[in-house]
Amino acid sequence: MTAGHRAPLLHSLRIRLPRLRWALRKLFLRNPPKGNVYYGDIAEYYDAERETKLRWQREQAAVSALLERLPQGLRVLDVPVGTGRFMEFYIQRGDRVCGLDASTSMLERARARAGNEAQGIELVEGDATALNFADGSFDLVVSVRFLRHILPFAQAKQALTEMARVCRGHAIIEIGYATGASHWPSENKPIRDQLNRDDIVALFRQHGFEVEDEVQTLTRRTRKRSVFLLRRASGDAG
Repeated sequence: MTAGHRAPLLHSLRIRLPRLRWALRKLFLRNPPKGNVYYGDIAEYYDAERETKLRWQREQAAVSALLERLPQGLRVLDVPVGTGRFMEFYIQRGDRVCGLDASTSMLERARARAGNEAQGIELVEGDATALNFADGSFDLVVSVRFLRHILPFAQAKQALTEMARVCRGHAIIEIGYATGASHWPSENKPIRDQLNRDDIVALFRQHGFEVEDEVQTLTRRTRKRSVFLLRRASGDAG
């Protein structure tokens, strides 16, 4: 094999290595939450591993479509902001954005993506289960690829409560659900796709949100994933 052939192969292996490490961790620890693992090469190759995948592209399209239903120039909280995959949408809309993430490595990637357009964009390290913002600080909260698998169920519910607390308008939240009966997860395990849609909608309502719309991004016989447009319900989050 020539050097010219080896370079693309090595690049491909570097991209897939973080996924392999996670697969082994998942196998030996029996379905753990991902937690705060997005550092180093995981952050470096995060987009390269995912952006060509159909579900990623459907998520991008879903968020873009739901944003079009909302006024421009909003005060937005993106949590976790990750590498800033929706930054271009916010910049085009003239939104004022706070992107929050627990990973400094992911925040570095988001800063690089924002580049010279970073005016009006604040990127901060923080904890989604204890948001350091006043009640009703944001017109819109965006959260994709987070509540379903990053946090244990107990912490995911706390994060959802916090999102509702700081939201005064709408939220765009991605989550999965079962097509059959619900199987309630343990508090220390991620929710994944174990609750059915009725129970997901009830969970949103219990934590301060009402469903306005839904765009499906994945459909299987036993499970689906969707990006929901939610409206902040009147009264306090549960």
